[in-house]
Amino acid sequence: MLMSSVLIVTDGGADLPDGVAESLGIRVVRGPVHLNGSDWHGTLDEFWGMVRAGDRAPSTAPPGREAFAEAFAGTDPVCAVLVSSELSRTVEHAKAAAGGDGLIHVVDSRSLSVGTGLIATALARAAVLDADLEQLKRLARRLVDEVHVHAVIDDVDYLLRGGRAGLIDARAKPGSRYVVAVKGHVIPLERAKDRQGAIRRLLDHLADHLPHGIEHWAVGHGAAADVDEFTDRVQQRLGRPPEFVVPLGPSVGTHAGPGALVVGFLAAAA
Repeated sequence: MLMSSVLIVTDGGADLPDGVAESLGIRVVRGPVHLNGSDWHGTLDEFWGMVRAGDRAPSTAPPGREAFAEAFAGTDPVCAVLVSSELSRTVEHAKAAAGGDGLIHVVDSRSLSVGTGLIATALARAAVLDADLEQLKRLARRLVDEVHVHAVIDDVDYLLRGGRAGLIDARAKPGSRYVVAVKGHVIPLERAKDRQGAIRRLLDHLADHLPHGIEHWAVGHGAAADVDEFTDRVQQRLGRPPEFVVPLGPSVGTHAGPGALVVGFLAAAA
């Protein structure tokens, strides 16, 4: 594990693979997951097995103030990069835990899933190279502007079940398929008739960013059978491999549903 003088913290909604977090010394704070009124601690494979079987999926909540207070404990400066405050109360809880401590800086990534994860990894690598907290603050501000997330939501029914259909279209019906972006909030780009058409449109939106340059990218997915093919197609367009490919965790996966494809990337600095 790489060591630094500033602790980087993120939350479970960043969908950062355990191995990546451990190798970079990133501390991940996960919110509670409940099933039938009890805490649930199953694996990702078990989670997606339940979702695909049509069983009742676990419910989730953002990490609480106490969880962040525990993560922030110690004498090292902390830079916490968390999922968008427009989509979760995670930032609010982290700021409450930080109080007025000037050695704890909370970053609203204005992103979600692998987009937030990419910012966390970039900050961690800078911290390993001895960037101090003030330098990380400046870098975080730039990365928040440079991060982009696009996704295929294969079935909006999972948003409907969680009361989140309004994120895309309050009139959406079960079975609807959407291409969306995330920048602070969810931005519906278009409704697609079929999966292949949705993937093509996502790749088209990705291509719009290519003239400006893309430095790092990653993929999250809802146990999608075609994730390898999708990742290959993105790699062919970008000319470089992904930072990581990861199944979506319960925080995002409960609402994105099976088959979801999420690509996050950091645009090249101007």
